[in-house]
Amino acid sequence: MNKELHLNKADLIAAIADDAEISKAKAEYALNSAIEHIIKAVTKGDSVQLIGFGTFASGKRAARMGRNP
Repeated sequence: MNKELHLNKADLIAAIADDAEISKAKAEYALNSAIEHIIKAVTKGDSVQLIGFGTFASGKRAARMGRNP
């Protein structure tokens, strides 16, 4: 039986703070800083690869016709 684990940003901050033995404020600052750097890199057209986690990249998609049923 697999139980899905859902973490929101606050849960992630609390987990980081506990693991690193730092305050939640410092953990939140570190997480926000990492997210900002990833966004800046992807916005510039670069990709960010975190081994064992995933790759963040921007890509072009062909236009498509939208529908409103």
